[in-house]
Amino acid sequence: MTEEKTSPAALRGTTQPATPTLSGWPLPTKLPASNAIGLMPLEIERKFLVATDAWKRDVLKSEYFRDGLVARFGDGKVRVRLTESGAWLTIKGPRTGISRLEFEYEIPRTHAEEMLKTLCQEDPILEKVRHTVPFGGLNWTIDLYTGPLSGIVIAEVELKHPNQQLQLPPWVGEEVTNNPRYRKRALVPVQHSMVGAPRVEGSVRS
Repeated sequence: MTEEKTSPAALRGTTQPATPTLSGWPLPTKLPASNAIGLMPLEIERKFLVATDAWKRDVLKSEYFRDGLVARFGDGKVRVRLTESGAWLTIKGPRTGISRLEFEYEIPRTHAEEMLKTLCQEDPILEKVRHTVPFGGLNWTIDLYTGPLSGIVIAEVELKHPNQQLQLPPWVGEEVTNNPRYRKRALVPVQHSMVGAPRVEGSVRS
């Protein structure tokens, strides 16, 4: 997600002039309206197992990802992600239903590469190809994992609000949004124990 910044004009209010500061930002003479700052960034997401490969006919774009866990705090985490198009540092808070706070900041590729190399040692670096598939007016993402979670496939969709009506594609199966068995921290040791086992489609990233 991209954080929206509030302009100086949005902070001034409408009834009294603002006092200028050395930084160029005005010092408001009253608190801004509650909606002037904007809402905190939320990730509102549902996740499903993949039932068939029919989604492959409608792929809009594909991109290779590398994800590394920098730190955990309670039920939250800090993650670094390196893709073909850029690099990001993401802080995710604990879940409340299907929602959680998510702060994401673009960083230099060299910083992400160094973090993956030196700060992400406790958990394996996860690799996947993310496919974007439009359906029902939304862009679904299909993650096909390689590396440590090779063979795992998951469908995800981001919503604007938790109660948003969702039309399910015919190629999705069981919903696993709130199933802890399908979070990455649970999947990695399970997948290591399955080395040499047949390919299994269906699981999830956290």
